[in-house]
Amino acid sequence: MTTFVCKICGAEIRGTFERVDARADTELTRRPDGSIAYEHTGAGTEVFWDGMLTQKREGKTLFLCRSGHDVTEDEIVEEALYRGVLVDF
Repeated sequence: MTTFVCKICGAEIRGTFERVDARADTELTRRPDGSIAYEHTGAGTEVFWDGMLTQKREGKTLFLCRSGHDVTEDEIVEEALYRGVLVDF
């Protein structure tokens, strides 16, 4: 199996970058100015996978590397090439 890495940092690509519909439990409080403040409690987060949408940049699928970079297919390379051969970035 070929391992692909990020051209920016060399970290392994971990998957696609997805936006999902979700609900997170929060605690609401009223600020002195009348606006509402909220804080995630972490007590119950629910992700709705049927609302998942793969993110794109200029029509190209975005991938995430283990370091947190979101990169397109043009910005990833086989690990062997990244580690051993000069690649034109």
